Amino acid sequence: MAGSIDNYYNSEEFKTNLNLYETSKREGKSCILGSEELADIAEYYFEKGKLADAKETAEYAASLYPDATAPKIVLARYYIMVKKDKEKAKECIEKITECNDLNYALLIAEYYIFTEKKEKAIMALDKALTYLEDEDLLDLPAEACNLLLDYGMTKQAKHYLELDRDKSSNDYLRMKARMAFAERKYEEGAEIMERLIDKDPFNTGLWKILAIEQNNFDKYSNAATSIEYALAIDDKDAEAYMILGNAFFKMCNYQLNRIMQLHDDVVSRDKMIIGTLNIVSGLIGAASGTPDMPSGVYGLYDGRKVYAPLYNILFANAGSSKGDLNFCRQLAKPLKDEMRREYEGKKMEYERLMAAYEAKRKQKAAEQKRKTAGQRMQTTDWLTTKHLFLSQSGH
Repeated sequence: MAGSIDNYYNSEEFKTNLNLYETSKREGKSCILGSEELADIAEYYFEKGKLADAKETAEYAASLYPDATAPKIVLARYYIMVKKDKEKAKECIEKITECNDLNYALLIAEYYIFTEKKEKAIMALDKALTYLEDEDLLDLPAEACNLLLDYGMTKQAKHYLELDRDKSSNDYLRMKARMAFAERKYEEGAEIMERLIDKDPFNTGLWKILAIEQNNFDKYSNAATSIEYALAIDDKDAEAYMILGNAFFKMCNYQLNRIMQLHDDVVSRDKMIIGTLNIVSGLIGAASGTPDMPSGVYGLYDGRKVYAPLYNILFANAGSSKGDLNFCRQLAKPLKDEMRREYEGKKMEYERLMAAYEAKRKQKAAEQKRKTAGQRMQTTDWLTTKHLFLSQSGH
């Protein structure tokens, strides 16, 4: 599930395994990882949109461990979700010999849905309730709900969600939020997601789920803000960039539709469209840029990098409504407001730290002053005592 999986991908254990695998691959050496670890790496590539790497890793794991289940499950899902190839997916499934674990049950259900046999998918999930044990049995309701929601089977998903025994778990709450969104109850779903994010603010999966749903409910500026947090945590997340691009595209599309409604002549429409594209190009740069690279989005022209931001110069006579272009700036307002809030927050934090530093410095100076004064007093007392002693010796 998105949140739990992303937590694992951020763990030191997974990072070590990934580094070991990629180093072995780069150096042309065999990898000592087991089938489960290699399957996790293939799933990671799959989630990050690196589909060729996912397939290659799963095939490598299957070649090393011919009897292992996990790599074959990854390959079957690859052929279902990416290639849409029923026969190849079926071949992978038929090679699996261990048929009594949760991932196999979910795969069979997904294959039936993919082949338009939804009733058989539900029968497979119901059957899994009779043979799964321990953690697999506890995890089945939320995982089944997640799968069914992916395919728009809301009614059936709700049935499985109600079977979940632990209604305080994060997985249950995530699915409850997804269910609320599927039933067009945005406020309820968003409130649950925000509670989960408050408990785990560095979980990119949660931010992505929230941003996707905000896009679905036409809350594009909110989606852009949410996905910016995910990218701040992991600036190499390909899925996050796709979500961000979708939010900007929809914002732009909305703006363009409004332009068509408000401006009924060709010249005015052209003027406003150019202004909108100018603003959007800047948003792309601001969203994906770094201090060393003004924008992460660029093309190659004549062997040189050409970055996204556009610069427009318009010449027109007085009274030709050039001032209308100022309204295009409203498109960037949500991002600008968010950047302003972030700046103000960092400024307040800086001022707090500076005040603490100054207080500590003054305290240290005062302590040093007291210490010096004490040393001077001790020296004075010693000299006085010495003088008295010498005076008495003289007598």
